[in-house]
This record gives sequence, structure tokens and C-alpha cells, in this order.
Amino acid sequence: MPGTMIKAHTVIQIALIFLIIGCKSSSKITTREHSANSTFDEEEVSWDPYQLASFPVGEASLFCFLSKNLNSKIVSNDTLTEGKVYVKFKIDTAGKVSNVHIIRGYDVKIDSEIARVIKLMPDWAPALVLHGKLKTGKWVKDTMSFSLPIKIPYKNQCP
Repeated sequence: MPGTMIKAHTVIQIALIFLIIGCKSSSKITTREHSANSTFDEEEVSWDPYQLASFPVGEASLFCFLSKNLNSKIVSNDTLTEGKVYVKFKIDTAGKVSNVHIIRGYDVKIDSEIARVIKLMPDWAPALVLHGKLKTGKWVKDTMSFSLPIKIPYKNQCP
């Protein structure tokens, strides 16, 4: 079942993205101080939830984008030993990719190719942070950092 293996591999890579994602802020709840005699009022609770930046059409299309744009002669050569490249980048408030850095590389040629393709990515939906109260707050665009592991040799991720 070759199709099942590709889908399972993609699911594992997507799970790794979420484990490695570096968020600028995390979800938290803060409340005002209450005396022992006060009652809990939901409107007094401030929320700071974070909606992650997202690649157009979802994570599966991210890996398909990489497959279509990476030079297979460089990153998919069968003579390459197994390894990973970890690339970190930011998605700004306009959804643009910036600050692309190789955190842990494989070799200069492969690292450069991966950085080149990450810089080519289309605009993402930017991260959003809810400022204020749950019911009356305002969603504000925010920057977000991603760390993405890419297995070498890279296998085609398109269906």
C-alpha cells in the first residue's frame, strides 16, 4: 500500500511541525483579583488565545509546495545519507515569509536549496491574537516563528 505510506509519512511530518512550532505567545487566562465574597463574572476574565499562522490550503499543501519547488537533483539524490535540515522562519503580520535561517543543516548545497524554496512560499494567513475580553475583544494580526524539519533525502509529498 504505497499511498498509505505517503499519507502516514505526511501525518507524521505535520505532527512534528506542531511539536516544533515556536509561538511568540501562548494561550493564557488572567483574572482580576476577587475577594472571598465576590462572585465570578465571565466578562471580567481576559483571554489571550492565539490562532496560528497557516499555509494556504493547509499543511499537506505546504509539503506539496516543497516537493514541486525543491530541486530533486540536490535534495532527493539516492546517494544521500539520511538526515534532517531544520529551518526557522517568521510569518509577519501581512503573511509574508521572512528571517529564514537554517538552524541545523545537512550541507551547504542542500541548506541553500531549502532556504531558497522557503523564501519562495506564497503568503500565509497571519497569526491572530485576541486582545481584550472573550466576547468583546478584537483579533489582531501578529508575527509567528516556525521551525520546520525536512527529511533528507526528500521524498515527493504530492498525491
